[in-house]
Amino acid sequence: MVELALALPLFLLMIMGLAELCHYALMKQRLSQIALQVADNAGRLGSVELAGPQRLTEAQVNDVLLGGTVAGEGLDFAHRGRIILSSLEQNTDKGQWIHWQRCRGGLDHRSSYGVENAGAEGTSFPGMGPSDSRILADADRPAMFVEVAYRHEPLTFLNLLSSPMIVEIAAMPARVERDLTRLDNGTDVNVSRCV
Repeated sequence: MVELALALPLFLLMIMGLAELCHYALMKQRLSQIALQVADNAGRLGSVELAGPQRLTEAQVNDVLLGGTVAGEGLDFAHRGRIILSSLEQNTDKGQWIHWQRCRGGLDHRSSYGVENAGAEGTSFPGMGPSDSRILADADRPAMFVEVAYRHEPLTFLNLLSSPMIVEIAAMPARVERDLTRLDNGTDVNVSRCV
């Protein structure tokens, strides 16, 4: 009985720690899949018509962001998460430039890799992503860069220690030719700005 009384709390703590680790790993994987889905869908936007490349619309971008929050159903993105979609392009000096950036979710989190209009001139902006694997846009072919940030809520009492932030990224090139001058808002939808 004494051995059980001494060992049981340690055993329970170990079991709860393993459950927490599995929950955290599954959450990271789920957020990574959401980031990849949003980047992939954003890369597919646009088409070529008889008049030339089509301009993207704010409504299309909103739909892509909405798809990410639907994929994260049950994660409470309205309060604990944020999806940041950036169009990384080349500027007129052949440098990297975040032409536009749109967000969805209530978490107060700015992009870790730059904000809208970063790198608009010159060649000093290094691109987006970790320093050892930067994403760079080609001329006339933007890269859709997605950052998903989420305030993880642990399962057990371990949430008294911390609620860690999970940040996952993904990027995809645009798959069709686009008019890169600006996002069109002809239908006058709400713009999902990152402010």
